[in-house]
Amino acid sequence: MNDSAKKLGVKIHGAYSCPTEHTFYFVLESDDFKSITELFSGIMLTNNNGRISPVNPIKVSAEILIK
Repeated sequence: MNDSAKKLGVKIHGAYSCPTEHTFYFVLESDDFKSITELFSGIMLTNNNGRISPVNPIKVSAEILIK
């Protein structure tokens, strides 16, 4: 996964699992949403569901709202 992320320009800050819920959590950074969706395409989501939630730092979100 690290090699694919690097090729796509995605930085993996953390990868976690919750075994009792069969759930994975990733903290990723990328300049575009497309690279993240490409990272999880194929085998990762073949028999699984996924939800990708783009977020901003609070300061950035506040600046956007103030404009």
